[in-house]
Amino acid sequence: MNWKVRDKPILLGQIIGFFIVVFILILKSGGSGIYTSLFWIAHDMVIIAKIIREGFYQLLILITFSSCLGLIYYSKKIENKRLRSYIVLFSSIFINIFVCFFIIYLMLDRSFFLGALITIPFLLGCGLLISSLSQNLFNNKKKNKFMIGINGFYSIVIVFLLLPNFPAMVGILPEPPSIINEEFGNGGEYKINREVLPLNESYFIYENMTEASKEYDWNVYVYTPEPRPENMGFAIFLHGYEGEEEWVYIDTFEMMVSRGIAVVFPQYASNYDVSKYDSNMLEYSQGGSNHPQHEWRYTMAWGGVLLGINHLKNQYMEFDSSNLWVGGHSLGAGTSMYVVSKSIDMGWGNNSLIINLEAPWVHSNYQPFDGNMTKLPDHTIVNVVEYEDDIVVKRCIGVWEFERLRTRDWSVDLELNQTVYLKVYSDKRGFPKLIASHYIQATTVRDVLADFSYYKRIDAQASYLFGMANNKSDVVSNSKKYFIEGSDFLTDLGDWSNGIPVKKIDVYKNPLDIDLYGCKTNQANDLF
Repeated sequence: MNWKVRDKPILLGQIIGFFIVVFILILKSGGSGIYTSLFWIAHDMVIIAKIIREGFYQLLILITFSSCLGLIYYSKKIENKRLRSYIVLFSSIFINIFVCFFIIYLMLDRSFFLGALITIPFLLGCGLLISSLSQNLFNNKKKNKFMIGINGFYSIVIVFLLLPNFPAMVGILPEPPSIINEEFGNGGEYKINREVLPLNESYFIYENMTEASKEYDWNVYVYTPEPRPENMGFAIFLHGYEGEEEWVYIDTFEMMVSRGIAVVFPQYASNYDVSKYDSNMLEYSQGGSNHPQHEWRYTMAWGGVLLGINHLKNQYMEFDSSNLWVGGHSLGAGTSMYVVSKSIDMGWGNNSLIINLEAPWVHSNYQPFDGNMTKLPDHTIVNVVEYEDDIVVKRCIGVWEFERLRTRDWSVDLELNQTVYLKVYSDKRGFPKLIASHYIQATTVRDVLADFSYYKRIDAQASYLFGMANNKSDVVSNSKKYFIEGSDFLTDLGDWSNGIPVKKIDVYKNPLDIDLYGCKTNQANDLF
């Protein structure tokens, strides 16, 4: 066997490095499995990428270059064999850590990052370059075929990580526009008051939850503007799958409240035990499904909405239920169909009503949880939004949900100028890349594309609702052009620093009739 005793520091280092990564994965899982581990690692990578992107990438290049020169210099000065052996050991540990995280990054990039993170692969490449150079410089033993092959592999990985991302890291690529000088996208003047209401779910809901969900502390979050306006409209925001935590959408809540409206955010369980149900019973049709989880999710969500609204009614005389915004992300978009219908039954939104569905997932297609869109008032305004690089949900789901809203469940169409179906595109021509992913609404991954395509729009929607509640016609007319009229105010996303416009949003008035994505032609299960 070619692996000699002299190579023990390298072998030991690789083993230690591997188990360090395994320990990190276990620590990140919190006992909930590999999916949770990868979610939190992805979260951390996004945070690190943002920190590096804010000007530290030049420092990273300087540190890498200086470290390589320093290693070359000290490799000729240090002659102590024990010290050199320790350096090889620690270099090997870090090599394997960087290689393992390189593999993890590849998996996450394929399903989550979609090429958006440039600084993370560059960071991994720099770390692997420094570690592998250190190992080779301080290991004076003759290289066997195995080590030559391993070093060749490291070299390929380093080139793969550094070379494609180098132009961005040295500032050659154009920079994206800034939202700072835009009229919307930065919020308003109101401060934010936050209240947390414990939610006691019924036994019917509790008994069907997974064990992890049963242990969760469920709450309803209520946000109100300070000082309170004379008439305070409100928004109901419904989270996506496993997006129960407040911090996932906190930027959305704070922005809307800053415009003078209240926000109710009910937590509801994403996961339930469906092991007793036959998977063959599931049917998907026209953007909906008969999954049993719908009933439990929707019942819990609506219970949270009622708790939050009753609190607003009892605590704030300024509360105005006649001006309502209902919206959600992914799973929350499907849930919104039911919540809108129930809200209308309560008499809410009879002066103004905005429905905003982001990257929609399926709604229930069985009564009474499918909702009744024939109840939508004539003044209803609808935005349904899809994102080009969303690989989580199928496009036809949003198309069919838009059709239900636009036609009021195929009864009487809403006015053509009140409903728009939007498609947001990625633009990868600069640094950072602008990726229209499924997760653009999450605070953690907020970027320039999110600012222009999402936050600017919901900021204007909140401003519109405030204007309607307080009879400010100038506010109403100014804000609505940013989310309902097919003008540049809605579609324009600014220019790159080289003057080239960022890809504009496409606006569709009737995506089903033009058979967008073949949704009308093919309504089979495999579309969903």
